[in-house]
Amino acid sequence: MQEILEIQENPNSTILVVEDDNGIATMFFHLLTKAGFNVVLATDGKIGFEMAKDLMPDIIVSDINMPGLNGFEFRKLLLKTEKLNEIPFVFLTSMDADDSVLEGYNLDIEDYIIKTSSPRVIVARLTSLLRSSERKKLSAKKDLRRAADTMASALIPEHMPEIRGFEIGHWAVPYKNIPGGDFIDYYHISDKKIAIVLGDVMGKKWNAWYYAVAYAGYIRSAVRFTFQSSPFNKPSEILHHVNESIYHDQKLGDILVSLSLLILDSETTDVIYSGAGDLPILHVSSGVNSYKSGGPYLGLNQISEFRDIHFELKHGEHILLFTDGITESRNKEGEMYGKGRVLDVINKMENDGKLIDQIKEDFIGFTANKFDDDVTLIVLKRD
Repeated sequence: MQEILEIQENPNSTILVVEDDNGIATMFFHLLTKAGFNVVLATDGKIGFEMAKDLMPDIIVSDINMPGLNGFEFRKLLLKTEKLNEIPFVFLTSMDADDSVLEGYNLDIEDYIIKTSSPRVIVARLTSLLRSSERKKLSAKKDLRRAADTMASALIPEHMPEIRGFEIGHWAVPYKNIPGGDFIDYYHISDKKIAIVLGDVMGKKWNAWYYAVAYAGYIRSAVRFTFQSSPFNKPSEILHHVNESIYHDQKLGDILVSLSLLILDSETTDVIYSGAGDLPILHVSSGVNSYKSGGPYLGLNQISEFRDIHFELKHGEHILLFTDGITESRNKEGEMYGKGRVLDVINKMENDGKLIDQIKEDFIGFTANKFDDDVTLIVLKRD
């Protein structure tokens, strides 16, 4: 009973068992329920696939020979489906199924379980697989935290830049204190010009999210390199060059990047903005103007069109840039903060306070300091 007692320490693990034989399915249900698992049954691969999407079980155990969608077809469908392809998968088999065993391992499964195995062996095998999966997740989180400790400075500058005539501030909080996709950069083009970059790396696969810190550092470096090594002086030209670099880099094939890029001129107080898949930036003057460049995500297409938007920042006016961690974070009732609440804070802005502090205070109060993503906000003010 040792294995059963140990697994009961984690009774929340859910196992999806896909088996068309009612007798075997019932046996597994009682055995695994007694061992402390939450057990869900499906009679074929089609039903199992729909249940997997709804339940996101911790592990899936499936027969091979089933009517309709058989086990191999079911497994192939899972492998093609984001998130479901990461769930540990085990095939049920009979003693004389060597050919099936070989075919199954080609489908990236964790293991086989022989249907006639003793209850103790079945529970022990599944317990071991779940523990191994949890160890991998914990190891990945530790690796990410170590990477974050060494690379955090590559994502969010420690010090604010100084440029005559402008006051610049930012607020950045990584999701669960692990620096990830959001990044900020300030680059002095000259004594009179500064570039401001706000980006968000979004992975299309789990690996892309895991390496988001490295990707963000790479994108940040690519932007800087473009400024240093090319005659480009418009944000749209910079984005075009960086887009080509990302598109042709096979290692970056599973990510999308949004980017807001502004160039400020302290002599003329002109602002030039271009964006790629980003949220609109806000220009606070006598009212609030919303500017959206409309460029596509970086790396999405080899040839992409980016356009520049020009405007002047007058005395006392602000520019706001933020990622979707601000707008899409929710309160305990499930309501999103949204752009509308940012506008509410702007409209109620107190003259003796800093706008960035007022938005931060309102946002933290709304979300109870629990965020759904990286949260990043940049506020510029012309003195």
